[in-house]
Amino acid sequence: MKQTLIYLILSVFSFSLWAQENIPYEKTFEAYSNYIFENDGIECKPSKELVDLQEYFVVQPIRDDRGVGAMYGPVFQTPDGNCIIQYPSSAWAWPWDLQGNPKAEAKYLSYTGQIVREIKAALGYPDYITPPTKSKNSVPMIVTPVYDTTSIDFNTYVTTIIGKDVKERFNADTVYIYDIPLEEPFKNKYTYCTGLVIAKCTSSN
Repeated sequence: MKQTLIYLILSVFSFSLWAQENIPYEKTFEAYSNYIFENDGIECKPSKELVDLQEYFVVQPIRDDRGVGAMYGPVFQTPDGNCIIQYPSSAWAWPWDLQGNPKAEAKYLSYTGQIVREIKAALGYPDYITPPTKSKNSVPMIVTPVYDTTSIDFNTYVTTIIGKDVKERFNADTVYIYDIPLEEPFKNKYTYCTGLVIAKCTSSN
């Protein structure tokens, strides 16, 4: 039977990692949903049909040898154990483009940029390309990494849904659905992984 891992991304991954002693909310779904609503205006409701695994603030890269990933929790599982749904620990938008430049002026582009980074990481592309030469000075220098800018066809990997149904179901503008190839089964069981981004780029009326 097909076992599936679903990354549920309420906005886009956040890479701000908190120290465990400074977590912004208690490790309960109620505390999580209150935090997300107060900070991002996103309402989360628990499903009585899913099992709460009581997992929070779990750092998880797309691949062990890549830095692209996020912090997850809460985490739910279907009663038959064949599907896991992971919520992001926060719903903040990723504020950088592929070259590491801020782009608050086009926030919606950050959604697709992060999706591309995840797919490329899963496919084996590097996070960034380190300059080939090192400083010959006696004093070590901090060298800004050069991000990998290899292009992939977004529409080949991602299904984009817009329209009235998205607005009515999620009060959102766009839904992105994409498969993330797994280098090895997640938890030695789940062989399929799907990313789901629910994005809103305009204010509510």
